[in-house]
Amino acid sequence: MIDRFQQVADLSRRVHNSFAFGQLNQVAADQACALIKTASGSFVSPFLPVLNRIHPSVGEDCLLIAPQGKPEQGVLLGLGSDLQLRLIIEDLERRIAALEQA
Repeated sequence: MIDRFQQVADLSRRVHNSFAFGQLNQVAADQACALIKTASGSFVSPFLPVLNRIHPSVGEDCLLIAPQGKPEQGVLLGLGSDLQLRLIIEDLERRIAALEQA
């Protein structure tokens, strides 16, 4: 029975770690690491590939995509630093937080 609870807890953790918004805080060549914000706090990702940006920049918004739920095996999707996009991301973060609390 305990194994089932552990499996459910592990699955829940992986689902919650599959996608997360953040900001690039270090950039090196075609890789970057990001400060990722989650419901349980914040963490700095390891250096990961940035998929859609030729020259990512520090402070740029990004999306961490980790299909296995393991951030160290994920990729970063650069979202640019557009103010309108930042407002959309903040709105989505508020909606996600409200859904998690419900």
